[in-house]
Amino acid sequence: MGLAPTETVYIKRVIALEGDTVSCCTDQGKITLNGEPLDEPYIYPQDSPSTTKFDVVVPHGRMWVMGDHRSVSVDSRSLLGAPGGGLIRTDKIIGTVDFRLHF
Repeated sequence: MGLAPTETVYIKRVIALEGDTVSCCTDQGKITLNGEPLDEPYIYPQDSPSTTKFDVVVPHGRMWVMGDHRSVSVDSRSLLGAPGGGLIRTDKIIGTVDFRLHF
């Protein structure tokens, strides 16, 4: 998907879709989706779910995305102060990841 007005393509994990509420973080440091803590075994080792606080209700036609390597990821959290508040248009999706390789 394109997050910025460039030709750059990003691969991010979709965390929340329209109608969802996504927040950071619980007392245990977990992100919540609709009030339920997420189990995120895919996060890069030694990264926390997020150091940026947020509480967002995702509107129609938008999504909240985050990278798996949270400490260096440019994702919805990075765009909180931008127009759209970090919420990415669903029409920006250009594909899906079917599998990942770990080296």
